[in-house]
Amino acid sequence: MTLPPPHLSPVFARIKIGDLPGALAAARSILRTTPHDQPLLSLAGMLACRTGDFDSGVAMLRQARALDPRDQATLNNLVRAMIETGDLDGAAALAAEGGDDPKLLRLSAHVHHLLHLGVITCTGGDLAVAYQV
Repeated sequence: MTLPPPHLSPVFARIKIGDLPGALAAARSILRTTPHDQPLLSLAGMLACRTGDFDSGVAMLRQARALDPRDQATLNNLVRAMIETGDLDGAAALAAEGGDDPKLLRLSAHVHHLLHLGVITCTGGDLAVAYQV
């Protein structure tokens, strides 16, 4: 089992006890001194999304993707976050960049299904409403 780098122990300590807002705060604090830490940016973006801050999450995930465009986990999380914000066109375009990654293929099919139904137009981007259509 690989242990996380020691400088991330405050983040993982908070995750371990279920304190996602605390983990996000710890990640942001570390990012002040290491703003180009791609794995940390990706983790912080995911944490932001898990706490409901999708705008910050998308921004951090985009930064992480720019630093390592081949990171499929970051791409997957970014596509999911974009779906949650209602950016289905952007999510579909990014998912298509995932090649034959099975998770991204499923996400891409899901996004295309939503776009085909026109739910983004019908619901004003509110996916909670879209799933009830």
